[in-house]
Amino acid sequence: MIKWVPRGVCAPEGFQAGGISCGIKKEGQKDLALVMCEDDICNVAAVFTTNSIVAHPVKISRERVKCGFARAVLINSGNANCCTGEDGYKAALNISKRLAKLIYDEEKHILLASTGKIGIPFPEKKILNALPSLVENTDTVGHTSAAMAIMTTDTFSKESAVMVSTPKGKITIGGMAKGAGMIFPHMATMLCVLTTDVNISTPILRSALKEAVEESFNRISVDGDMSTNDSVFLLANGRGVNISSRNSQEYRKFVEGLKALCMRLAEMIVRDGEGATRFVKVTVEGASSQDEAVKVARKVTTSALFKCSVFGGRIIWGRIAAAVGAASKKVDEKKLEITANKHTVFKRGRPMLSKSRFLLIDKDLHVVINLNNGKYSYYMFTCDFSPNYVLINKE
Repeated sequence: MIKWVPRGVCAPEGFQAGGISCGIKKEGQKDLALVMCEDDICNVAAVFTTNSIVAHPVKISRERVKCGFARAVLINSGNANCCTGEDGYKAALNISKRLAKLIYDEEKHILLASTGKIGIPFPEKKILNALPSLVENTDTVGHTSAAMAIMTTDTFSKESAVMVSTPKGKITIGGMAKGAGMIFPHMATMLCVLTTDVNISTPILRSALKEAVEESFNRISVDGDMSTNDSVFLLANGRGVNISSRNSQEYRKFVEGLKALCMRLAEMIVRDGEGATRFVKVTVEGASSQDEAVKVARKVTTSALFKCSVFGGRIIWGRIAAAVGAASKKVDEKKLEITANKHTVFKRGRPMLSKSRFLLIDKDLHVVINLNNGKYSYYMFTCDFSPNYVLINKE
């Protein structure tokens, strides 16, 4: 059984978090966050953007997680520290070295993430000067401050936690995330820190995270643009239930809870998409292969024409059908069926509803596309395109 619990990344016993303002953002907004394990180190798993151009914190963290252990994740917002040359890379190293000394640990156990504008000088001194205050203000109730400190164009902070029951006891998993624009797998302009109390080896932890990310963060698209900074970290401090095998019931329960948490955070990101007014789920069924199902789902969820029509409150089936046909050469329009919120709008090569019925009343839209050509399926989440998206991204 899954139970939603409060306190975000601080929900599992043994984790602290905090967020403060270090002066990167204007008007005293929080822009520096820390999530830290109270114990010496945690087992860690992580997933990063597949963009060939990546921010300096991604380069550093990607190497450090290979050892399988970490103590803390430091995140700044307001500056991506990407394409900032050697100075940006050295600044990131200097910051992690300073934090390691403050928490009496090794530099290799400090993971870094940044989010914000690309290509502007990284404010090393501001962060260095703020680190002592950040450590001092990191505690077991600082989860909301941390979640707020990683926001950029987000309109609300994103955090949640879940508890699952197993024969050996309860497992708690907490998380916080940010993201609103440049959202597209694999992965997106999103950062996420997950914490758990399970006692688990790094290889098994990596498998669990891979499963969860595939069914959540890799299924979302706001605008089809892949970021340079995406990072998801999962820290396990080993205080709770022991998971020794992927075949165990405890592992399945853990993955179930982890998927549910990641799905909730992923949905929050899409609902908070830049300028978004509607949430959309696109499900592709009856595909001849998994690859076809994925391609069709991604084509529809990134179609600007489709997303604009959703903002206008209309289900223009022709735009959906055109995107489907562009994604796969195996589609037969006489087999194609499209439903929108359980109303069939296209079937056997022709529309099924009059234009007056195409109006979208609900804020949530579920489009089901049945190719009737096989057994494979795939789903993705997206949102509409509104004029506000253009205004937010004009600079």
